[in-house]
Amino acid sequence: MKLRIELLSDLCTYSGETYNSMVDTDVVYDDYGLPYIQAKRLKGCIREAYQELEEFGVVPAGSTIRVFGEEGYHKSAFTLSNAYLADYEKLISDIEKEEDKAVTHPQNVLRLYTYARTQTAIDLKSGVADKNSLRTMRVIKKGLVFEADFHYQGDLTDEEKKALEHAMESVCHIGYSRTRGLGIVRLNVVDEKNDIHTEVHADEVGEMNKIHYSIKLLAPMLCKAAEGNQARTQIYIEGAKVLGLLAEAMGQEELIVSNAYIGLDGRRCTPLRASLQKKKDQTFDSEQMMEVQDMLFTDKTTEQMSAVKYAFADEEGYLQEVETEINYHHRRPEDKSVGRATGKDGSAFYQLESIRPGQTFYGYILANKKQTETICDIIRVLKNLRMGYGRNAQYGAVKLKIDKVEVLTETKSESKIHDFQVKLNAPVIMFNEYGMYAADIQTLESYLCEALGTEDIKITKSFLKYETIGGFNVTWKRRKPVFTALGMGTICQVHSDAGIDSSKVHNVFLGERVSEGFGEVEITWEENPTYVLRKSHPLKAEKEEQGREIQTDIIQNLHKAAGKKAIEEMARKDADVRAKKIKDIREVDATLSRLIMICKEQDTYEKMFEQVEGITTVSKREIAEKMAEDMCAAMKKDYPYYEFAEDEIYLIYSAVYLKQMKYALRATRKNRR
Repeated sequence: MKLRIELLSDLCTYSGETYNSMVDTDVVYDDYGLPYIQAKRLKGCIREAYQELEEFGVVPAGSTIRVFGEEGYHKSAFTLSNAYLADYEKLISDIEKEEDKAVTHPQNVLRLYTYARTQTAIDLKSGVADKNSLRTMRVIKKGLVFEADFHYQGDLTDEEKKALEHAMESVCHIGYSRTRGLGIVRLNVVDEKNDIHTEVHADEVGEMNKIHYSIKLLAPMLCKAAEGNQARTQIYIEGAKVLGLLAEAMGQEELIVSNAYIGLDGRRCTPLRASLQKKKDQTFDSEQMMEVQDMLFTDKTTEQMSAVKYAFADEEGYLQEVETEINYHHRRPEDKSVGRATGKDGSAFYQLESIRPGQTFYGYILANKKQTETICDIIRVLKNLRMGYGRNAQYGAVKLKIDKVEVLTETKSESKIHDFQVKLNAPVIMFNEYGMYAADIQTLESYLCEALGTEDIKITKSFLKYETIGGFNVTWKRRKPVFTALGMGTICQVHSDAGIDSSKVHNVFLGERVSEGFGEVEITWEENPTYVLRKSHPLKAEKEEQGREIQTDIIQNLHKAAGKKAIEEMARKDADVRAKKIKDIREVDATLSRLIMICKEQDTYEKMFEQVEGITTVSKREIAEKMAEDMCAAMKKDYPYYEFAEDEIYLIYSAVYLKQMKYALRATRKNRR
């Protein structure tokens, strides 16, 4: 279902930020400059409306907590996403296709949908403006339509559902200054069809399978770090979050679920080796490539080296970064009339880091035939999925999809590998011989011996990373133990006299809690002292050339706005030049004021000139005719970005030209008296 929000007046969603000292109160907008309405603000307004229904006895007492949840005790019975402009994805697609990035600058996009309003405080005794009280507020233009995803996830009665939808549709004000004419809205609940997430046939499933899945983020996603820092997020999706979606239907059956890592061109990237190092101050060359050293295979270097800081790359060395963003929130005090966080009475102002929407993450599940069929059936019917923290409001909306099911077959190779590398693609949780958490080489050797079926494994060289592991038990509402484990990216050179079967080195997991994404291992045996990192993928450029069809009018409007701005800038320059030539004419001020009034009333140059010719005072008429002719000659230029009609150029140019001339002549007014 969708919640449709139509703006019946201007709206300020109030981000709590300012812009370049010109806007004191700004709206919330994304990286493209497209404004949106935060889910938490919407949900707060809906909750207030529902509470009124409860106070009036329309719904049973106490149902507000049942529907909206209670912090730390009950979750909300419905989810609500941020409200974005209608055709939001098409708007983004068109913006990304535009080659002129100056035109699609976020502030240019924002100006299409917003404008600035100024206000001041008045001294009631004197009737004049208070000193230093002038403020500028950016508002979203009325008439725009926003849409938010809205879905039930709890066991509500039909009466409660009807009451909730009634509460939504009764909300008529949202946002900042809603008691002063802003934020008048109309809300409607609209049904929509859901996509099928997977379609796997029975004949595609084997006895053992590798289920490749992808998760596309439809909203920001909170993946809190283990240490509990709210301003920091993990840059991958834990396998435990995927397991949580399947756990109820799978029961006690054990699964191996990998973490989901960022993808590139439909392929899963993996953590970079900790052994990769670059020369100090080394950067990418003109072809966006950088050759780095794998210190696992070489010790001889006379250069000062430093670790490579990038996190993920695909098999060919193409780098892919995970984009994150900071979101600001405030918890209002118990006294709702205060309206802002004060740090008292339970109120607070805080920030959360999240993974930006629009990115796709890839992982896999190792399962037998029965498990695979069950998982496919589950994902086929799953709808309106949300993962991570804050998923009842604006965070965590995802699209989970099974990309393919790969059948794993039992094979045995006669060839033995004696020297190989083991890279940890996920943190590995291990216990030593005393039953304590361990993150050392000796314990890792014993786990490798067990997993690879040999007893003489020896780690000869290693580059280690460490990671803090924690978590939260939802059932008991208590934190899990926090400990240190070997982190993803750890790389070791391993030797075995007996050797290992080369066919057994795929899909290896070590340690504990492998069903939650831990313990994924990658085994290779090629020695490459140098490693090439690449910054941009060639297929990306090819895809950008495809599908250039524009789906909305946003690019046309942006070019038109840029063209209008160019005309206005030229008009100001021309007016300043012309003002210097006529600054000594005695009647120029009165004539200019008359010309400004005429231009406001007439929509073409020809009509304006007819009015000028009708001025009865000869001297003023001659001055006005000369000014009109000069203005006409000056505005006949070729303007960039957009091809305007002559009448459109006249309306834009004349309004700015005459106003700028008025201000330019104001400084020389005393000399004409």
